[in-house]
Amino acid sequence: MFVHVARESVNLSCIERCKDALCRCAEAQVLSTRSKQWTDAADYRLAHWKGDAVLSLEIRQRVAQMHGQHQDRGTCHKLAQCAVNNESLATLFAKLKLDHRFGVVGPVKKMQADYMEAVLWELHAERENKWRPHHAELVKETIDCIIDALISIARDRIDRADREGASNVLVGHRWEEEFLWLKSFEAPFENPYTHSSLYGCKDWSTGTGRLSFPDMPEVRFRLFDIMSRKYDQDPQSCFCWVEMSTDRHPLIADIDVMGSHHVDDGPPDQILMSSGLFWNFWAEILHTLFPSLPQLELTLFGASGWDRGKGRQKGSLHAVWNGLIVDRERASLVRQLTLGNFQKKMSSSAWLRDMTEKLKRLDDMNEWEAIFDITAVRAGSFRMPFNDKVAKPRMKEGRPLLPVGVWTFDFTEHGEVNEAKQTCYPNTLSTREWLERGSVRLFTDTSGRLPLLTHFEPRLHLTRHLWPKQVQHFSHSGSGACRLKEKLAKEKEKWLDEQRNRRFRFRGSAKEFKSKIDEHLGDAMGDESTLVKIQSKPRTIRWLWSSRRVKGAVEVQEPDGQVFIRGNLEQQLFLIQVVRDFADLWNGELPKAKRLFKLTRPSNASSQLQRANCHECGRHVAVGQKYCDPCWQQYQSTHDEARDRGNNWWQWRTQTWCGGNGRSGHHRDTAHELGRDVRQYSENAPTHRRRVPSPRSSPRSSPRSSPRSSPR
Repeated sequence: MFVHVARESVNLSCIERCKDALCRCAEAQVLSTRSKQWTDAADYRLAHWKGDAVLSLEIRQRVAQMHGQHQDRGTCHKLAQCAVNNESLATLFAKLKLDHRFGVVGPVKKMQADYMEAVLWELHAERENKWRPHHAELVKETIDCIIDALISIARDRIDRADREGASNVLVGHRWEEEFLWLKSFEAPFENPYTHSSLYGCKDWSTGTGRLSFPDMPEVRFRLFDIMSRKYDQDPQSCFCWVEMSTDRHPLIADIDVMGSHHVDDGPPDQILMSSGLFWNFWAEILHTLFPSLPQLELTLFGASGWDRGKGRQKGSLHAVWNGLIVDRERASLVRQLTLGNFQKKMSSSAWLRDMTEKLKRLDDMNEWEAIFDITAVRAGSFRMPFNDKVAKPRMKEGRPLLPVGVWTFDFTEHGEVNEAKQTCYPNTLSTREWLERGSVRLFTDTSGRLPLLTHFEPRLHLTRHLWPKQVQHFSHSGSGACRLKEKLAKEKEKWLDEQRNRRFRFRGSAKEFKSKIDEHLGDAMGDESTLVKIQSKPRTIRWLWSSRRVKGAVEVQEPDGQVFIRGNLEQQLFLIQVVRDFADLWNGELPKAKRLFKLTRPSNASSQLQRANCHECGRHVAVGQKYCDPCWQQYQSTHDEARDRGNNWWQWRTQTWCGGNGRSGHHRDTAHELGRDVRQYSENAPTHRRRVPSPRSSPRSSPRSSPRSSPR
């Protein structure tokens, strides 16, 4: 540590010299007294923002000059960080009594620290002013006094912290070292990242809202140690981070249950927690899909409580099946299979029907497809334990993700749960151990490979409604027009229901919609999505939202706020679940079904042989023919030249001009009419003539029908 001499809590000589220098600056009108130094609030904010940079530079230079050769780098860095801390700046502000000299600033330490930085910038600007060189010495002396006073205050604070036994943290923030360590892993916007803050760039630990930690045991241990100590010391100051999953990760699930709109009512997750049948049935489904695991282990976290964004009670459970390794595609398939078996179980299980009815009585949105939230599968991120959510305007919801327990499931030979036992309770493990259990990032082996996927045997089948509906093809036999009208009516009704389900009403602008949906997908900064204006009807503006995180797209129309979901069935289901959290159901007009599926079939008359008339004599001929046989023979003998003129493009490719009248094929008049150059004729050149089709041939029956064919 520093070699100190006996001194008081604050070096009074530095404070007195600083007071005297500031008084002389005020007399020289370098600083204004009792009057506005800055024109407006924007000018003041710019001044203290610049002063922050000047202060950091001056402090580091002074610390390097005073202790650079005698102290290690970490100790000098610690002293510099403590000197520029808001606590030190506010202490100097109070010792100098600047509120009496330069006007009332306020009792908040942050305001006092900002004022000190703004004063320092004004002094620095005066020192660099070449038009007033007579003030340079005075201003330089004042800045040196302020820097010396801040370093003296920082030394005193560090000594006091050491005496109190808090040598690892600093008085005031107490997280300077941890802050610097976290700041070193900050990821730029264009780089990949492993963790993201729900605060975005407003997070105190990162300016971009993103961090990239290497997947190393020592780094992971220190990160979890920082998060656990911060939560244990002050739960209100916990982080608000989500963790991006690796390509292979434990199977995770986000279970959301919507409750009542009354604050006094409890969260609705007790419907699921009160009965073990729900968890046993879920474990049996997973054991059927992954029979190689004789035992399944479930780590459960809860964040139930009052949802400020939706204004209602919400039950939120985060499940992590440790030891069951999947990737994103397999996790999506497991979710679909789970939903399919829940729907199938409804018909034969009374307890599941009763549970479903209880959930539906709370809210109509409590369907199993919405309860098993698809965001955890598709977004590729999971909120970390002991981390809170962020509600607008940039405040914590007060629902941190806390541990509920750990359960193990043993199975019989027939795949049924033999025993479900809770092995860990919330107080059994430490905070850091719970963070390790809730992590969705796996370590690689020595060769840089992630653990292998768990053996997967999809013996179960998806229910019919989860797959895209196939277009039905009808045969030509049936009862007639009445049956066709009924089918058309059903298809029209189905089409209108689909259009209604894919539409929502958002009460806000398109940019606000982009912010909302990006926040729900874990992209608080909105860097991975786009909002593009597309073609629209008069008096309306349409925008198209898309993101690299999910497939599909969303249309937003202004000013009526109509939202339309694009994509295939799976993409629609996912985006519908996301949009319905902050948008209302659509109750406006629907587009008219101009053209549905091709359900119409030919009638008995159309199935018969259709007839046409000859263009010359009017006799009946087959479909596709223009002339009868006698007229065709006459046409063939009298229209050779005209026919060959109309098909000269084919004859030109033979490199010889071959007309229809004789062997010469020269016909300069014909070539002039068609705009062609007459090629040099050779007596030995072959004559190319086209095969005349038979009278019965037609364009439909001849596979070589082309512009060379006759007008028949």
